[in-house]
Amino acid sequence: MLINFIVLILITYLGYVFAKFDRFKDETEKALNRYLYYIALPSLIFIKTISIDIKALNLDFLFLNIIPIVSTQFIIFLCYKTGLLTSLFARTLIIISTLGNTVYLGFPVISLTVGENYLSFAALSSSIQNITVFSFGIILINLIEKETQNIKIFEKIIKNPLIISSSTGLLFLILSIKLPFLIIRPLEEIGKTTFGLSLFTLGMSIQGRKIAGINFKEIFISFMFKMFILPLISILMVFIFDMNEKSHLVSVINYTMPNAVACYAITYEMKLNHEFTSKSIFFTTILYLVFFFIYNNILFKIF
Repeated sequence: MLINFIVLILITYLGYVFAKFDRFKDETEKALNRYLYYIALPSLIFIKTISIDIKALNLDFLFLNIIPIVSTQFIIFLCYKTGLLTSLFARTLIIISTLGNTVYLGFPVISLTVGENYLSFAALSSSIQNITVFSFGIILINLIEKETQNIKIFEKIIKNPLIISSSTGLLFLILSIKLPFLIIRPLEEIGKTTFGLSLFTLGMSIQGRKIAGINFKEIFISFMFKMFILPLISILMVFIFDMNEKSHLVSVINYTMPNAVACYAITYEMKLNHEFTSKSIFFTTILYLVFFFIYNNILFKIF
């Protein structure tokens, strides 16, 4: 476990150091993100999804990737209704407290700790969780602030390459569609670049992030929802329904991930508190690296 953690930190730190001396940091980071988002990650997700043993997919797996998110978002909604949270903060939390960095950080962590063979479950888990975040989340957001334009955001989200690659891979799997070797092999090789590059890019994104004007109370609330309440609900489900498969472990690991880097763009487009989101991404990512051993020691004792 220690070796895995050191590898994760070193690659992330290399990205941080590189960004510090790169005069064209923003352009480099955007280019790497575009490559990961549109090419490497979809290739990896598709290849891993079509390799799943379809017999392993069951209702337990589906519910484990839906119920904790719906429950957390509903708790946030209730906090708003009782006056504990403001409208803007509650709407922002509904997204950022349930949308984790399951791809850029989750995939490398699962590959290191559970094994590369389980990346297919990580891809499927990530897709189900993302769809749940936006479908149920946007319903609650519209209930708080009766805005219909968020439906357009939902339409954009379900068309993003990560969800498309997952759903296409699942369709190929269900229909038993086989692709020729000359298509599979290039996608496999491209997918292999995801692990190191995603951590490297994550390190670049941390460098230079502004954290002025921090509201530590709001940061703490965001942290508690995303990295304590959400994982706790999933762990309780594991105990109650006796879920002990490694595929279930993958889903719970995804829930421990910090805010997704994509949260910033999404909250900006949805006219939510994107400035707070930027700070929350930074702090939850740093705190995740601190809590890495705690999460993994607890989870690997449970499973």
